[in-house]
Amino acid sequence: MTRLEVVDLPADQLPGDALLVPLFVDQRPLDGPAAVVDWRLDGAITQLILDAWISGKNGECLGMQTNAKFAAPRVMLVGGGRWQGLDHNRYQAVIDRLLRVAERAGVHDLALCLPPGEPADAAELARMVQTALPGFGRLALCRLSRVARLRC
Repeated sequence: MTRLEVVDLPADQLPGDALLVPLFVDQRPLDGPAAVVDWRLDGAITQLILDAWISGKNGECLGMQTNAKFAAPRVMLVGGGRWQGLDHNRYQAVIDRLLRVAERAGVHDLALCLPPGEPADAAELARMVQTALPGFGRLALCRLSRVARLRC
């Protein structure tokens, strides 16, 4: 059974085998955890968007090695579709997709950072992740951040 830890660390400080973050097509400039990852990677995500390598559409996934600015050695961006109009059911589907990508990539110690907002606050996101985890038995630990933005 996968253990869930809810922690007060921003995306760049979450330890684990890999950091997974959703990317939404209509969040430009980037916001939340995707913005933290982009900033820590010196604008690499923004450049990939400008070069049309990734957009945040459902089904997209991009894995990258991180740098010394991250606690996790790699980051995976997973397309979440549109943020505008995102409701509880669609957000649950985004969470399921993130967990499926992590499991397929062989991640056992997952760092997960989700932007809270209209469809779910931080407490509801934790409940949604907890609900989804039993379907992903290969994950041993999931650290979920309550912090969506960088703290200075």
